[in-house]
Amino acid sequence: MYSYSDRAWALFVFAWLSSGCAGTNDQNDAGVSDGGVVDVCVSEDGDYLLCQGSHDCFPPDERGDKKACGFCSSFDPSRPGLCSPPAGIASGPATDGQIYVEYEPMTGLWGPYPYEVGPLFAANGGAEQVRFADWSEWTGEPLPQPNTCPSFASFRVCGGNCGACKVGEICTGRSPSHPYSICVSTQTCGYVQALADAGNPWFGCDADAGESCLTFQSSDGGQALADKNGNGFCVDSTACEEATTNYPGGVFCHAAP
Repeated sequence: MYSYSDRAWALFVFAWLSSGCAGTNDQNDAGVSDGGVVDVCVSEDGDYLLCQGSHDCFPPDERGDKKACGFCSSFDPSRPGLCSPPAGIASGPATDGQIYVEYEPMTGLWGPYPYEVGPLFAANGGAEQVRFADWSEWTGEPLPQPNTCPSFASFRVCGGNCGACKVGEICTGRSPSHPYSICVSTQTCGYVQALADAGNPWFGCDADAGESCLTFQSSDGGQALADKNGNGFCVDSTACEEATTNYPGGVFCHAAP
């Protein structure tokens, strides 16, 4: 599994090898795709362009216009990627309302993007490259919008209609199986299972400060990514333990070494 610095270096190399990505694909300018998007190459808000994939969005002979698609993040011609310069590739944990997208499938590079990027990938044969914020598989279901926001003794839910977190925290996790995001520290402690499999402890949380590493309970096909993709979060151990039983959708707590 790659760290964020690994991802940045990989994208630098890819950009050096690439000839760029652009133009418009007239065959995709009209109609509604089987994924429910109006233009199978452009996100609903127009902010994201997709290259390659099953509809051959912005194929190589149409690339080069940096105002449209100067760089394609996918180096597998059969799988979709995003039209974006390397500096524009997103990284870090998904915040409330975002999903994860495997923008470079050959090396397994993931980043957080708005929900509307998911249907775009799905419409271009890339549904397996999309995960919800808890790393569960993409289903196309909308994110829940609960009208009530429960209170808990030692942790707080957030996002949607439930407000923001404190300074130094992020709001993350909302998915079809997690109706609320949860407030967690911006300090991450991921690679939990990957390091454990290798016989090494993970680092990040402070046992003396009473912290544990929280990872999301995901779907059967998503748990490995939830535990391995660098998206565990340091939280107060008391809050983490309460969340294992009271947070809708579930989490797991990993003791600090």
